[in-house]
Amino acid sequence: KFIKVKDYIQGWEQQQGHKNLIITSSLKDIMSIKSLKLQIDVIAPDSENTLIKEDLMNELHEKYNKIIVLFDNDDPGIKAMIAYKEKYPFVELAVLPMSKDVSDSIKESSSPIQKNKLFNSLSEVIFLILLIISSIFPETFKISIITSPIE
Repeated sequence: KFIKVKDYIQGWEQQQGHKNLIITSSLKDIMSIKSLKLQIDVIAPDSENTLIKEDLMNELHEKYNKIIVLFDNDDPGIKAMIAYKEKYPFVELAVLPMSKDVSDSIKESSSPIQKNKLFNSLSEVIFLILLIISSIFPETFKISIITSPIE
């Protein structure tokens, strides 16, 4: 077994000051999400089973408009996301309904069907972010929801 000497947040030093943050489960997932070139910061605790300490989460809550927890799509990952939501009600949870692992979902997205699934999942996350922005700036940022094709 390993002895944990101190907490380490992967990706902490690479934050770029974007307005929103994804907390994911590993450095591999950070790199996969970053490969998508989204304008969002991404960090990961030591493991899915390690909650980021309250003082750091409060610091992140002050810094970011939206914090989204995106762990593996399996029982431990989902339980860990629920633990975050219970301890930190201000976070949002996201699940990619594809492979168990976020990085695998991105890697497997080379097929058109998987690309479409990944796009739809990420679109939902981005839509959540847009809803939050529109609630913060209701006079300058409005969202129109189109339910039928534009002709």
